[in-house]
Amino acid sequence: MYDVRENLAAFLKRVMSEGGMSDGDAVKILSLTRQLMEQTKRKDSYSILNFYCNWCFHTSISSSNVCYRMLLSITDVFLSDDGSKRVNIPLEVSNLLSLKELRAQFKDLYQTDKLPTFLFDYLSNWRGFTRQILKEIIHKPISFLSDKEIAKNKTASKIKSELLSKAGNRPMMMAHKLWLSDTDGGKKGEVWWFVETMPNVRICGQLGFTESVKDFLPES
Repeated sequence: MYDVRENLAAFLKRVMSEGGMSDGDAVKILSLTRQLMEQTKRKDSYSILNFYCNWCFHTSISSSNVCYRMLLSITDVFLSDDGSKRVNIPLEVSNLLSLKELRAQFKDLYQTDKLPTFLFDYLSNWRGFTRQILKEIIHKPISFLSDKEIAKNKTASKIKSELLSKAGNRPMMMAHKLWLSDTDGGKKGEVWWFVETMPNVRICGQLGFTESVKDFLPES
């Protein structure tokens, strides 16, 4: 039987011995990690990790419950900025994109399967790996299904109804689609998120890393 864990362990060992990682290495790690979750039937246990793996290997995503809940939560952030309190929207949306939770799920899966965790233990390694992941999802939108298709999906339909109810008379605050860009919105090397709320209406902000240095082991 094809042993994904053994292949992933060998590949991680090679990357660790070489002391560097290419774009192709990052893609290979994501692919093997997704295969590991599929082979051991743990995709639901690591929903954020599975979502990011799928995001990397598709040109767009519109049939994911994680995606729908993310858009619903982003809508909540936009609606909370109603003038009654200060809301740091770029920070809140960065939090909702769940890079911190992505790291936590990666690390938990790898620790459970006794795989090397060097990519998640040290800040410099994690930042480098995250940049490679972001390169793979740039300009790949996540969104709701079309109105016709959404009627066939009970979970999506329920979340979309909740979205409409929350937005009420503020439809321009309702997040329908999100994508990341490294060519629009900021300086070279920066990644920005864009949320489409209505046709030709977009809200954007710079994607930030929300982890603290204290979350990582000291660099040697």
